[in-house]
Amino acid sequence: MKRFISSLLWQRDLIRVLVQKEIKVRYKNSLFGWLWSVGHPLMFGAIYWLIFGQVMRVPVADYPLFLLCGLFPWQWITSCLSTAPALFFANSAIIKKTTFPRIVLPITQVLTEGVHFLFTLPVLALFLLVSRTGSEPVLAWLWGGALLFLVQFILLTGLSCLLSSLTLFLRDLERFVQLGLMLLFYATPVLYSPEMVPARWQWLLNLNPLAPLILAWRELFMHGRLSGEHLLSMFVFSVVMLLVGYQVLRRLAPRFAEVL
Repeated sequence: MKRFISSLLWQRDLIRVLVQKEIKVRYKNSLFGWLWSVGHPLMFGAIYWLIFGQVMRVPVADYPLFLLCGLFPWQWITSCLSTAPALFFANSAIIKKTTFPRIVLPITQVLTEGVHFLFTLPVLALFLLVSRTGSEPVLAWLWGGALLFLVQFILLTGLSCLLSSLTLFLRDLERFVQLGLMLLFYATPVLYSPEMVPARWQWLLNLNPLAPLILAWRELFMHGRLSGEHLLSMFVFSVVMLLVGYQVLRRLAPRFAEVL
């Protein structure tokens, strides 16, 4: 962990430049710019609201707001993990020609998607202001949001390190990741509340490490609260995943140039 933090501090300028470049390239010659970061989950939110809120009548108060509070953090997760397997392939030229800590690339990817997640918060705040049941944005958003952002950043960095490194040697892993994300989406309480899950299936939620993260974001956005117990357990799991992912990356990094 100490080596990861020192690497992050030493390479902070490089990471900042790469994040800025990624954002500029993504929105270059784009008419709506960062609004596309909001449009994607809003579109899916509208579709899910129509199907589950109007057709199937899911018994959840203020269902559009309920959906967005889960979809916006989920978009950050799926954007990182869906692109992580191809991360080193996409940057093969820079890996072969220059020497730098390879963990810079997963960090840059996660931070770039994290910035896009931050772009969605004003939209969420607007929905809360016009909502009938949601709370208005409160001070807890600042410290609670910062803590959850840190936890999710650590978790996604660890998973990105793990997936991007292993996929270089196990090419089929990319397909499994796509299938796994599809299954995780429906196994995570994004479209529904945990109370709607039958008792005999509750163990699936308990095994899902992403479920408490989504629930924590929703609790913070809709009620201005954050459970310290859940935050601690999520932080511990995220740090463990970061250590595992970082160690795998360190062990395999010397062989990257051979397989790229």
